[in-house]
Amino acid sequence: MILPPEPDAVRPRPTLIFDFDGTLADTLPLLLALSNRLAPEYGYRRVAEEDIDALRSLHAREVIRWLGVPWYRLPRLARRIRAELQREMSLVKPIKLMPTVVTQLAQNYQLGILTTNSVANVRVFLEAQRMEHFAFVCSSPQLLGKRRTLKRVLREQRLTATNALYIGDEVRDVEAARACALDTIAVGWGANVTDSLARANPYKIVHLPGELPEAADAWATTRRTMSS
Repeated sequence: MILPPEPDAVRPRPTLIFDFDGTLADTLPLLLALSNRLAPEYGYRRVAEEDIDALRSLHAREVIRWLGVPWYRLPRLARRIRAELQREMSLVKPIKLMPTVVTQLAQNYQLGILTTNSVANVRVFLEAQRMEHFAFVCSSPQLLGKRRTLKRVLREQRLTATNALYIGDEVRDVEAARACALDTIAVGWGANVTDSLARANPYKIVHLPGELPEAADAWATTRRTMSS
């Protein structure tokens, strides 16, 4: 027996999974300052102002090599940066217009966050900015381990490629989503420049937060058509 498609009124809402640093929150200047402050202690290069544009073209792995961070020190460094961030998260501002965009998206989508920052840091930010529209916040313990954590999130939240979309600012976000068969909207205001993001072949690149609702709606319409 073939059942008719579910009416839109009872379909579960699609889910948008956001990256945090550089996508929702303007933490990149603070992360850079923390990185430079910790450089002598952990034995890697400082980043000068004139280095930033070139680094934004690189994959996260290439940035780590450029800095000269020993791989065995990376987990400890990541934990230290999260701890240092915790002291200043209440001062971090959202990406301009993002609170309004998130409120708009929450009307039609379930929202979640997957980040390499800590859950505690993200919740401090969301409360301070009154952006408490997110159904879940998950943290990936490794800087380059988002793929594994994303698979776990999809399993725990009972999500699939037909009803979930990832939104991030780095090439590694696009790669992690693709490994889980998810589409990605890449944002052009974060860690990676749009040329690098385009080479990773996301579903779409947006250049301003205000473009996100239209891009998400176009994706949702396509997915709904494919599944009906």
